[in-house]
Amino acid sequence: MKIIFLVKYTLLVCSVLSLCAGCSQDKESRLIEKARSSGFYNDYQQYLVRFPDGVYVDEACSVVLSYYDSLFRTTNAYEGTDSKQWVLRRLSTVKKANEGTETGERFSALLESLVSFERNVALSKDNYSCWEAFLLVTPEEFHAIAERHIDSLNRTLFGNEALGWETARKANTLDYYFKYLELYPEGEHSNLAKKKTIDLRVGNWSMDKYDDYPADWNRGIPSGDSWIDITNRTDSEIELLFSGKKSYSIIVPGHGITTIKVENGNYMMRMFSKEQSVYDIFSKKATFTGGTYSYECSFTNRDLERIKKLTNSNSY
Repeated sequence: MKIIFLVKYTLLVCSVLSLCAGCSQDKESRLIEKARSSGFYNDYQQYLVRFPDGVYVDEACSVVLSYYDSLFRTTNAYEGTDSKQWVLRRLSTVKKANEGTETGERFSALLESLVSFERNVALSKDNYSCWEAFLLVTPEEFHAIAERHIDSLNRTLFGNEALGWETARKANTLDYYFKYLELYPEGEHSNLAKKKTIDLRVGNWSMDKYDDYPADWNRGIPSGDSWIDITNRTDSEIELLFSGKKSYSIIVPGHGITTIKVENGNYMMRMFSKEQSVYDIFSKKATFTGGTYSYECSFTNRDLERIKKLTNSNSY
């Protein structure tokens, strides 16, 4: 009797295992067919997560890796930092999750290839922007070469304060002024460097040059100061830039009220919020001739700036 029972139990277990295997194969087939039907890389990626040693791993890997490779290599260098970073993080994550498997090796190979691609771009230009973008995009394990090149640029271009200022002045770019201020925050030219960063940030928005104003820029405007009351009715921190013969920058916290004193004159202005989907909010010219001005920021209206002189009926 015991022998008969054991035989029946063994047959039952085999049947159950066979049934489970069949169900698993059915699920695998349905998942790969779904991916083939949609042609969407994410469906193939779901297959790899569910069946890392499945029958169709080669097919799924080829589609997913081809997508990542194309996305990375065709992304604009200046606008696609987030996309590139995302691709390399995904490759690194899958590589670590599948260590020692063929899938892990294939993802690792593409990761190395794309990092090499980005490294060659940085080597061809060898400037701060490219190496800092390389640091931002790539996993930490690849950062050593970028750090060495940045150190080399620091010694060559910013070895002392005078050399650093001359480098920044000749380049006249945000990257180089920021680097000067990073290395020499109390340097002889730090105030002028800060002004230049404001002027260039305003100019970059409107695609004009506002860091070299003509001598008559403030002609006819009385000397003295103006006060600007800024009310931020949003949840986000905003920054307001004033670029002119003198330049100013002020940050107003969400639901905060701040007052800034500026020298009378003409200014190019720019305001933006880092925390909103609307990053840059406006850029315009404004004239301050004394007295008090009020400014209220709200994202409920596309025309966000309302600057009104309170001492008379003039509006700007």
